[in-house]
Amino acid sequence: MSKVGKAKAAKAVADFLFRYMVARYRCVGGALPSSRIQLTAEVKQGVHLFEGDIATDAAAWPPVTNDREHHAFFVAIISADDSAIPEIEPAELAAWRNYVLNSGPVPKWREPVRVSAGTRAEAPARRRLTFRWAAGLSNWLPRGWSNRAPGSPLP
Repeated sequence: MSKVGKAKAAKAVADFLFRYMVARYRCVGGALPSSRIQLTAEVKQGVHLFEGDIATDAAAWPPVTNDREHHAFFVAIISADDSAIPEIEPAELAAWRNYVLNSGPVPKWREPVRVSAGTRAEAPARRRLTFRWAAGLSNWLPRGWSNRAPGSPLP
């Protein structure tokens, strides 16, 4: 694929991801999307996991392949399953699906609904992400803090 072709593909993935993240934020919560420019740059750099939960594959259609935090929303939008989020009317889900999948008009803004928590099978992935973050925290602490015994005085 040419450099121009790769740039167009990265932009298309970033645009899709941006729309997915806007829809997810407005329907069920979650993080607000980064700018499209930042998302495009990250896709070009080979990033495949966004906000720690949204997996992408530039070679797939649609490019969002999983959403561990809001799996019911992923199923409702990507798999067109209106029963995945019973708190949102099928017509409204169809409007959000059209926005995400076809670059349709932005549906009427809504307050996010609470959907059921993720399954137990999804929990270990979240713990690994939290552990990696916590393990990296020692790099930011002042020298001596990460090796001190609990209850000992601060350096």
